[in-house]
Amino acid sequence: MMMRPYLTVVLVLLSAVAVCSKQAGIIKICEGRSSNITCSGGTKIHIMKAIYGRTEKDVCPSKAIKTTSCLSGYSTCIVKAKCNGKSSCLLKASNDVFGDPCKGTYKYLEVEHICR
Repeated sequence: MMMRPYLTVVLVLLSAVAVCSKQAGIIKICEGRSSNITCSGGTKIHIMKAIYGRTEKDVCPSKAIKTTSCLSGYSTCIVKAKCNGKSSCLLKASNDVFGDPCKGTYKYLEVEHICR
């Protein structure tokens, strides 16, 4: 009988994770391009994390890749300030917005978000 409350808590947590994961999304925007994040049904954007730079060679392929280990340190803060709590948000992957963490390397913006 003592295990029953714990089982209920586990089931509630698993249900919450399932709901969030269905609404989760990752967008990748190549440098110089823009894209929208949109939530529907009255839900709002919640940014989990964002990176601007390059950590993978296969995302936004280019001959201008000098490194795959560069990140702008403020990417998440910038994207959260622009998008959190809105139903739609236009993002631009640009050195003008995020700075240039790796000169001479073609970068991208990767944003993980949920709608809730």
